[in-house]
Amino acid sequence: MRRFVEHALRPVDSASLAAFRILFGAVMCFGALRLIASGWLEVMYVEPSWTFTYPGFGWVRAWPAWGMYLHYAVLAVLALMIALGLYHRIVTALFTLGFAYTQLIDVTNYLNHNYLVVLLGVQLACLPAAGIWSLDARRDPSRARTTIPAWHVWLLRFQISIVYVFAGLAK
Repeated sequence: MRRFVEHALRPVDSASLAAFRILFGAVMCFGALRLIASGWLEVMYVEPSWTFTYPGFGWVRAWPAWGMYLHYAVLAVLALMIALGLYHRIVTALFTLGFAYTQLIDVTNYLNHNYLVVLLGVQLACLPAAGIWSLDARRDPSRARTTIPAWHVWLLRFQISIVYVFAGLAK
């Protein structure tokens, strides 16, 4: 057990975590903008007269049309800020809460990838992903980190591997 803990705590380059943050933010920004541009927001949130809510979340309702467009525009801005590493922890937490809200509106909009986005967002908000290649590190050099404990990278790898293992078992 001691060897495992030592191995988990050994310093590794933080570049992979920063690259993950940048890609996550860029993909989420593109996804939010794509939903706005495609008109799917109307179909998913405005047109339905009946929604199927998650147990205990019946109070979560869609905004009016303008509100849903604004909500996704804010999500796009927050995702861009994640990619840039600007106010990383608070922005990632706000993005994750806003994204989870959109998923709780209607069960019929469920996609396992969206659930994964929420799980990864929670993890990313807790990890020091803005240690390098970020505006936070540039703004405050005391936050800059070139190394992180290995378990930070392991955590994200584990989460992604769970998805692939269970997808393989389901197929």
